[in-house]
Amino acid sequence: MSKSLSLICLVLSLGAALSVTGQRACWAQWGEPSAAEKEIEEALNSPTEVQFIETPLTDLIATLKALHEIEIQIDRRALDDVGVPADTPITRDIKGTSLRSALRLMLRDMELTYVILDEVLLITTTEEADVRPLVRVYPVGDLLGRQGESGGEPAACQSLIKAITTCVSPDTWENVGGAGSIATIPPGKPSSLIVMQSQRVHEEVADFLGNLRRAVEAKAGGEFHPVGGSPLTIRVEKAINEALESPTTMQFIETPLTDVLDYLSKEHAIEIQIDHRCLDDVGVSSYTPVTIDVKGVSLRSALRLILHQLDLTYMFRDEVLLITTPEEAEIMLATRIYPLDHLVAGRREAAESARSYHDDLVETITSLIAPETWANVGGLGDLTVLRLGALEALIVMQTRDVHDDVAGFLSRPEFRHPDSRDPEGPRRQRSRRESRRRDAARGSR
Repeated sequence: MSKSLSLICLVLSLGAALSVTGQRACWAQWGEPSAAEKEIEEALNSPTEVQFIETPLTDLIATLKALHEIEIQIDRRALDDVGVPADTPITRDIKGTSLRSALRLMLRDMELTYVILDEVLLITTTEEADVRPLVRVYPVGDLLGRQGESGGEPAACQSLIKAITTCVSPDTWENVGGAGSIATIPPGKPSSLIVMQSQRVHEEVADFLGNLRRAVEAKAGGEFHPVGGSPLTIRVEKAINEALESPTTMQFIETPLTDVLDYLSKEHAIEIQIDHRCLDDVGVSSYTPVTIDVKGVSLRSALRLILHQLDLTYMFRDEVLLITTPEEAEIMLATRIYPLDHLVAGRREAAESARSYHDDLVETITSLIAPETWANVGGLGDLTVLRLGALEALIVMQTRDVHDDVAGFLSRPEFRHPDSRDPEGPRRQRSRRESRRRDAARGSR
């Protein structure tokens, strides 16, 4: 099906009008999105606050429609197919997140999701969303620059496509048997990516391209640090990390888990949520009793002590600190961009030498940092080197714990340019070179 859909997309890109009929359809979005679609995207990114106790899904949707002034519909046929009634009760109390994250958290409990389709936000099943591919065009001319090769695609564009298919939902692309496809337009001198994917993966592609642009901006400003997540996500994660390092005191005896987490959430001003679906799978509920008495330890340590009793863990996801199972945390991967300009290879030596250095760097990381978790040995994590105009970066898809190790490894002083350790280094070198030239000029006279 993916090859025929790709052909349809190619025809559409050439300007033909085509209507796809049948139970499943590939809905193409060309040019600017409609006004209704723009409003939905803006609403998804806007802050929200939800407090629902055993509220039917239909009533929840009606409340969100009125609150955010967008059209939201329920795909009743799809929900009926998996036995989820439209009036399934939902209990959630979420503050300080975007509507996008709040919806993901609430719908995840029922294994539901959403798609933007026919100018509405459609609540449907994950299975239905995955078989409703959407075609979207992403302008990337600003990222590709002018690098190119006669008679073929630019090397930068090939590198960009490889980075996306390697580190953005890699199991969904047609090169590994998935339904998603990616190509460039126009042929010969590409300036845009044309992507056919599910709503979920489209959001990941859009996030990745946004992060690339932030990495390019950071490089232009002389900043070199990992880039991953939207500005909102980065701010929230930073606040949560700071809270995790702050001291806390707790004294609970046979107290329901949800009450303990509510106390910590209010005490440290961060949003903590429970992954109900995963906890239900291992027989733990919101009301499982917790007993703990600690004083003056960090919130990070206190949480680990609490969750260790229940064989649970936590991770940062959807703008909250999510309490989940270790198994779920191991498969929830994030993609980050690590600029390589500060490394020795960034000296722009011969291309073959740089490629060899990067190959050695990848091999070192996959051999020393959580070696059993990488794709080359059957794990889920993966990485690739991206060369995009002036940006040279390592793209890594991994758990957040492994990301912390990768970031620590790449920040080692052994990897840095001698000049990068001293911001005045380049200026001093230029001054010395100019001084030598003046001395040589005086000597010649």
